[in-house]
Amino acid sequence: MTKQMNVNELKTLMNLAGWTHTQTTEITKRADNGNLTGIVEITSKNQNVPFEIHYNEGFEYNSETGTVTVDKENVYGLWWFVDDIEVVDKNGEKINSFDLDECGFPREFSRVDYTNIQEAE
Repeated sequence: MTKQMNVNELKTLMNLAGWTHTQTTEITKRADNGNLTGIVEITSKNQNVPFEIHYNEGFEYNSETGTVTVDKENVYGLWWFVDDIEVVDKNGEKINSFDLDECGFPREFSRVDYTNIQEAE
């Protein structure tokens, strides 16, 4: 059963000490010229919070220039929670996964490190 949580309650939990953040990178396409397309996922856990917070974003890596372009349009959702949590606004309306990105969550929950993207090759 999906639980509901107010966005301010979620922010309060996100500000607790004890969060750990891990990053995984999945390469979904390798071009002949060495360019990469993929998805990076940040998983955040806290032993005092009964759910995990997940954030992901798509990217394209240009091997010629060494630049990364972030693509948030071609992913299934930017934020999701395990166990299922539906985040609602002050009126009880569900906030879309993509709109959660505009809620001002602490940066460490979505800070992607692309410095080692070449190692994912």
